[in-house]
Amino acid sequence: MKRVLSILAVIILLSAVSGTSAQASLGQPDFPYCADLSGAVRPGGLAGVTLAGDVLEQCTPGFDDLRLFDSHSREIPFVVLENSRPAEPQEEYALEMTDYHETAGKAVIIAQLPETHRSVSVIEINTPDRDFKKGILLESGRDGRTWRVVSRDVLYDFSSRVNLRKTRIEFPKTADRYFRLTVSDDGGKAQPDRNMRLSYQGLDFSVEGMTEKKLSIKGVHGLTAPQRERIPVYDSRTFRDLKTETDKDGNTVIVLDASLPVERIAFDIADAYYSRSVTISTSDTGKNERVLFRGAIHKFVLDGQKEEQTALDVRSRKSRTYRIVIENRKNPPLAIRGITLSWVEQNLYFITEQPGEVYTICFGNESLSRPEYDIARFISNRTLTDHQLLQLRRGDIRVNSAYVPVTPKAARDRIEKTVLIVVVLLVVALLAIWIFRLMKKLDHEKGP
Repeated sequence: MKRVLSILAVIILLSAVSGTSAQASLGQPDFPYCADLSGAVRPGGLAGVTLAGDVLEQCTPGFDDLRLFDSHSREIPFVVLENSRPAEPQEEYALEMTDYHETAGKAVIIAQLPETHRSVSVIEINTPDRDFKKGILLESGRDGRTWRVVSRDVLYDFSSRVNLRKTRIEFPKTADRYFRLTVSDDGGKAQPDRNMRLSYQGLDFSVEGMTEKKLSIKGVHGLTAPQRERIPVYDSRTFRDLKTETDKDGNTVIVLDASLPVERIAFDIADAYYSRSVTISTSDTGKNERVLFRGAIHKFVLDGQKEEQTALDVRSRKSRTYRIVIENRKNPPLAIRGITLSWVEQNLYFITEQPGEVYTICFGNESLSRPEYDIARFISNRTLTDHQLLQLRRGDIRVNSAYVPVTPKAARDRIEKTVLIVVVLLVVALLAIWIFRLMKKLDHEKGP
């Protein structure tokens, strides 16, 4: 019995020692990569530094392995936030009307935005007229000579009988400065009956006596899109000298060894026109690929109008490789000059303690779990503007040659689980042996 208890005591002691070592304090020697931060700091100030792509490459997704130390090797709490700027207010511009003429019974107006302007997504017509219905063809251009259609819409007013009026044209936002409006009667459809009949749930809102008349336009205004959320700030990396392959189906295959998160993938292609389907897959091991996105890219110029979609909006946490397959079908492969990966910029924030203190970020130890610091509870993108930020610079990444890799957390968890199962089975076996011997001893003492 004493032998069994001794074995159990040794097992418990070993388990306690391994658990204690896992919670030991960390220092710079426990990380393969470190980089010093520089810049003027003041006690109790909020400092920040951007984590560029070379840091993201060596960090685990979610920054589980990232730590911050001062010059005395003390661990400093921090929080990592996606960089974004406050939403821009909606702006309104008065367009200058530079030309008016009539053709085939339609009125054509050319107007231009001020030279300095943001992209607009709404054109509003200022007219005092009532009881009308007009078709609108809205076109935009960069030089006032070539045009592309941005919207076909109808403007109307039935205010003599019902409060129903529409004088706004909405469309996808554009940075074009020039706009051409072609106005036609009745939405471009001939109506021999000039009466409008409108009924709703038994109520009659018919408008009689609508006359075909020219629309009196007092002004044209452009409005920017209303921003209801913060605007992300992106970082990016462009890959040149791409190694492309052709698979058995004639598709172009490109594998990017990036180890970066991705929000958008943009293609720089020399061909004048094309339309191709694209499939993007990710993998952390080079095998067992997971399809991330399926979409299409295109570009063509026809009658002076240029249409292109060369960027794909995707969202992926950090993956080691991105495999891009472009379906060529019967077409020649595209001349791809480069591919740009973009992601939301990541910033690290912390509270400084002493003037002249030197701080160091360390990362790359995959055995660590993500820390849960209190600072994350009161520093966020919403509260950043309440503080005067001390922007720091990050030095070059240095490699710790003395670092000895430890078992990654996932693998360590599996090992610990296996050890626990072995310990339990061993305890059960020892108890069974002890019970067997005890029963045998009792039988021997009872005798025949």
